[in-house]
Amino acid sequence: MIPVLLAFFVCTVLTPACAALGLRLRIVDPPGPLKLQTQPISRLGGFGIFCGVMTSSLMVPRLHAAWPGAILMFVVGLLDDRYSLRPGTKLIGQTVAGLVLAGFLLYPHELSPKTVLLWGAVMVLTVVLANAVNLLDGMDGLAAGSSAIAFGSLGLLNRLHGLRADDCAIFAAATLGFLVWNFPRATVFMGDSGSLLLGCLLSYALTELLLVSPRLFLCGLIASGVPIFDLSTGVVRRWLGRKSLFSGDREHFYDRLRISLKNNTEVVILIFCFDILLGGLALVLSFQPLGIVIAVAALLTVALLLAARALGWLTPGPEEVKVPR
Repeated sequence: MIPVLLAFFVCTVLTPACAALGLRLRIVDPPGPLKLQTQPISRLGGFGIFCGVMTSSLMVPRLHAAWPGAILMFVVGLLDDRYSLRPGTKLIGQTVAGLVLAGFLLYPHELSPKTVLLWGAVMVLTVVLANAVNLLDGMDGLAAGSSAIAFGSLGLLNRLHGLRADDCAIFAAATLGFLVWNFPRATVFMGDSGSLLLGCLLSYALTELLLVSPRLFLCGLIASGVPIFDLSTGVVRRWLGRKSLFSGDREHFYDRLRISLKNNTEVVILIFCFDILLGGLALVLSFQPLGIVIAVAALLTVALLLAARALGWLTPGPEEVKVPR
C-alpha cells in the first residue's frame, strides 16, 4: 500500500512543478488548428508520472525489469516534446525501447525460436500501445483516465487469479496523481513523454499476463480496448482516405463524439464508462475457457468496427467544430 500511496503523492505534488518547468523550458503545446486550447500549455506533465512510478518502484524490486525500457521510452517522448522528432526517428526510438523492455522481461529465458518470437511480439505490443495511448491523448483527462482504468482492471485481474497486482496499482496511482491536474480542465499536458511511458507500462503489465496465460493476456487486451480501438479506427480511416499514418487530424472517435455532444467533459466521462464496461467484461471472461474468450473478443472487435463504420468514424468527418475546453 505504501508504494501505491507514494506514487500518487509524488506525482500529485511534482506535476505543478513540472508544468512550471515546461513553461520555462518552452516545452509547451501551442494553440493551433488541431488544438483545443487557446493558450500555450506545458507538456512536461509526463515527468511527474515518471517520477511517481520510478520512486515507488524502488520499493518493489520486481518492477526494476521495467526500468530500462520505460526510461528509454520516456526519453524518446521527452525529445519529441522538445524537438519534434521526425516520425521515422520516433518510431526507431520506440522500437529500441520495446526491444529493451522485452529483453529484460524475458531474461533469463533460454534463447529459442519461441523466445525470439515472444521477444518480437512484446516489442510490437509496446510500440502499438505507446502510439495508441499517444493518439488517445487529444482531450483533457482522456488518455490519463483511460490508462488509469485499464491499470485498475489489470490489477483486479491479477488479484482475482492469485497474481501480484502492486505494479498495476502503482501505475494507476501515479496516473491518477497526474489526472488531478489534467481533468476536467487541464493545467498541464502529459506530452509524448507521458503518453509513450503509459503505453510502455501498459505493455509491461500485459506481458506479465502473457507469461502466465494467453487467456489472461487476451482478457487484458480487452480491458485495454479503448486506446486500441482508437488506434485501429485511426489507421483504417487514414488508409481509406489515403493519408499518411503519421499525419495528425481531429477525426478520432472522441472528436466525433465531441461534435455531437458539444461538451468535452461529458465525452470523456462517457468514454470512461466504456473503459469500465470493458474492464468488467474482461474480469468475467477471465474465468472462461480460452475458446470462449477468443470468440467473444472476435465478436467484440467486429461489432465495434461495424459500429464505427455505421457512425461514420472510418471516413473523413464534417468540418471541425471547436468546443470550449
